[in-house]
Amino acid sequence: MAPKIPESLAAPELRIIAGELYNDDFPVLVELRGWKPKKGSGGYLPHGEKAKRLQSLKPAELAPFINQLLLAREIHRDYAYGNRSDYLLEAASRYKINVKKIELDFTKELKEKKFAERKAATAKKKTQTSAKSGSSEKRENAKNAANAAGAPTPNSEAAKIAHALHSGEGRDKVHLHPDGSAHMVYDEDTCVGCGCTHLSPCPGGCSWTNIEAHTKRGLCSACKAKGIKFVPVHFKGKEGAQMAAKKKAKKIKPASKKKEKTTPAQASG
Repeated sequence: MAPKIPESLAAPELRIIAGELYNDDFPVLVELRGWKPKKGSGGYLPHGEKAKRLQSLKPAELAPFINQLLLAREIHRDYAYGNRSDYLLEAASRYKINVKKIELDFTKELKEKKFAERKAATAKKKTQTSAKSGSSEKRENAKNAANAAGAPTPNSEAAKIAHALHSGEGRDKVHLHPDGSAHMVYDEDTCVGCGCTHLSPCPGGCSWTNIEAHTKRGLCSACKAKGIKFVPVHFKGKEGAQMAAKKKAKKIKPASKKKEKTTPAQASG
């Protein structure tokens, strides 16, 4: 005689069925139930944890939970194999769910999401490009402003003096003054503003507006247009006296000694 099968299943049997159907690969269902595995667990519940959670379900919650598991399994299978599940469509029809509307809404939402992501990426890239160009523009403007204000350039006299005093290179070309100022003495006519020379003029061309003969310091027309002023060297005190003496020695030549002519009478007398 065949065993009699009960028309309705009790809670213990329903828990057994739920335990066989339950799978941690159903992230949506796990999230809804608050059963998300802890970090470091590899995404799966520890041994015995699943039984505890199923045991926590009330008898009235078991049947709906099993139905959710079946739907989740079909969704998972549908996603994995790319097939439309007849079971899901039948369930949707029973629950009067408009599948077509869901698909259209999902397509629209996905399209809007991708558009928003592209827009955000474009805006981010534009901001980064603008920041880079803005920084370059600021540096260029600062450089132009500095040039216009007569700020020293790497080849200016002030920069060369600082380099010579710091490194010792070209120190013999630097003349210090008692008042703490200094100037360079060049081997050829050189602009104190940009360092250009007769053989190496400014890129746009320039001409001399000032030349100091004893130091060969000068100022080109390009630097003068930027507002750079030429300050001639004025020697004071002991240094001035020494320089003046040198200049005087160059200009005044010592008189040559002439032998006095003697007459025969003076020689004999």
